[in-house]
Amino acid sequence: MKVWCNGKLIDEEKATVSIFDRSYLYGEGLFETLRCYHGRPAFADRHYRRLKKNCERLKTPLPLSEEAFAGALLELLQASQMKEAVARITVSTVGASFGTGRPENSPTHISVFCRPVTIDLKNFQNGVKVWPSTLLVNDAQATAGIKSTSYLIKMMARAEADQHGAYETLLKNHKGHWVEGSRTNFFIVLKGEIITAPLADGLLGGITREVVIEIIKKEKLPFREAHITDALLQNAEEIFLTGSTTEVMPVCEIMGMGQKEVVASSTAQHLLAAYRTCTSI
Repeated sequence: MKVWCNGKLIDEEKATVSIFDRSYLYGEGLFETLRCYHGRPAFADRHYRRLKKNCERLKTPLPLSEEAFAGALLELLQASQMKEAVARITVSTVGASFGTGRPENSPTHISVFCRPVTIDLKNFQNGVKVWPSTLLVNDAQATAGIKSTSYLIKMMARAEADQHGAYETLLKNHKGHWVEGSRTNFFIVLKGEIITAPLADGLLGGITREVVIEIIKKEKLPFREAHITDALLQNAEEIFLTGSTTEVMPVCEIMGMGQKEVVASSTAQHLLAAYRTCTSI
C-alpha cells in the first residue's frame, strides 16, 4: 500500500514520523478525513479551507495549495487503485521544545493515506444505535471547532460506544446540552422541524453537516439551530448522524433512553439521497 508523504509516494512500511513531531509530543497537529467516490475526493475544496483555517489558528505553516492538496489525494487514489475510499490527511510541525516555545523554521510534515470504505450498507436502511455518554464532556468551546490530533475525549467516547455495542457516542457540552458525536454531527426531527446544535455550543463544524444544512435550506424544509436538551433528544421523532464517512445515517435507538425511530421514508433517507447527488458533481 502506498502513502503520500511530504510530496512523495512511498511504501506504507517506510513511512515514518519523527519523535520530535509536535503532533506526537503534544497533540499539536491537524487532520481531515474525507470520502472518495469513483476515484475522486468529495468536497476537497471545503476540507482544504477548513484545514487552512485551522493551520492559521495553530500557526502551523501549510506549504500546500488547494490545487496541490487535491492533486495529492488523486495521486494517492490512483496509485492505490481505489475508487471507493476514505482518505486521511495529517499536518503537523516538527521541532521539540520544553514549555510553550516552538523552534523557529520548524518544518511541516504532511501525510495522506487511504483505506477502502467498510460501512455496512444495511445501517442506512435499519439505522444505528447511539450511546449518550454520562461520563465524558465534549471538548471546550475554544478548541471544539479545531479538528486536531489532540483527540483523547473523542477516542474515549468511541471506546464507550464499542463497550455498549453502539455505532456512536453522543456528547454534551459543559452546559449540559447535547452537541455532537465522537465522529459525527447529529440532527433531530421534532414536529416536522429539523433541529441541530449551533456551532456556538462547542462542536466541530462538519463538512457533511454544512452540506446537509445547505440542502435543507435549498429545499426550504423547516429548520433551526437550537440547544439540544435532554427533553428534545428524548422526544425527537427522528434522529440522524452526519459525517464524511457516515454520510447521513439514521438512528434507530438511543440506548438507555428507549428512543426508537421509524427509518422507512424518514428525513434521513431523503437527505442521504440528496447528499449523494452532491458528491457526484
